[in-house]
Amino acid sequence: MDDDRRADAQLAELTASLAVLSSNARASFGTTLSKSLAELFRGPVNTHRVIPAAVGWEVETYAGIDAHDDFGPRSMARLLSLYSTFLRRAPTQWTEYDPLRPEASQRNRVLGPAAIRRFQERDPGTRSAVVRDVYEPMGLTRLPHMRVVLCDGPFLLAWLGVWRKEPIGRRDVRRLARLVGPLRRRLRVDRMLDGAMTSETVAVALDAIAAPAFLVRRAGGIEFANEAGRLLFERRGPSLARSVHTAVVARGRTEGVSVTPLQSDGAWSRAIVVLHGENASAEARLAVATVRWKLTPRQREVVALLARGDSNKDIAAKLRCTPRTAEVHVAAVLTKARVETRGQLIARFWNQV
Repeated sequence: MDDDRRADAQLAELTASLAVLSSNARASFGTTLSKSLAELFRGPVNTHRVIPAAVGWEVETYAGIDAHDDFGPRSMARLLSLYSTFLRRAPTQWTEYDPLRPEASQRNRVLGPAAIRRFQERDPGTRSAVVRDVYEPMGLTRLPHMRVVLCDGPFLLAWLGVWRKEPIGRRDVRRLARLVGPLRRRLRVDRMLDGAMTSETVAVALDAIAAPAFLVRRAGGIEFANEAGRLLFERRGPSLARSVHTAVVARGRTEGVSVTPLQSDGAWSRAIVVLHGENASAEARLAVATVRWKLTPRQREVVALLARGDSNKDIAAKLRCTPRTAEVHVAAVLTKARVETRGQLIARFWNQV
């Protein structure tokens, strides 16, 4: 029972920490997260995201912690080496789900050891190659394992796996499942900001987001609004400022609003507020933009992803093309919309209807 209480306390502490961006630990978030999970579940933890390369695949982000040294010294570095080597020659479909757009049944669902075995035994051919070439040499197939494919809509945010010598039970699966929501929200914010932490860099990052977004002081004043936020403020005036302040006080418990405090030296004085509910007319605006800007089907996809705030790297991954090809598509869209920057494109997008 003491172990259960301790684990529940660790879970609550980790959930709270995921809701806050800390400038002190921002650069090592993946490693910090893996360490916290390794301590919570008492075993090795690995998180990563892969993207297509010119040949095969490559690891875009990776963090691994073996808090209890369950499978040898330097094991996480060796795991990354084996995995990277495997990916360079891996086919398009090399695991039990689509690595870029996991099937709906795979998204944000925690699988325990029995469910994982069923997936791995379903197809003994190509899909078992990663088990044969990576897991088996590391001895991971001998350890109980649970994993979750964290997604933003249909798109992969990160793969997260936990191993350990002790059996993994239903309580462990339930605890990891309770973290899925906080993990997804934090990973979305991390990708949205792409390392930005100062007021100036956060403002630049928010300007690339289609939904109304604000940098707000804890006391309630709006310090910065992106283009969509400014347009909304012109329509709603002081009532919008009051709504944003209410959202900060409620710390994200308002439907359709996400709030992420920015912490420095143990305290937070600002927060990022994104009003997702104001994005409902995006499809209608996209239809208008397609006609007015004479977009091709691929360029329409690019505009939709730009409106989400995706970077060229994310656009490339989602369209299964190289980053250079994504840059060409973005440049073509800017030309057709007669603008010079992504921020100007988004402003025109939201002023179309």
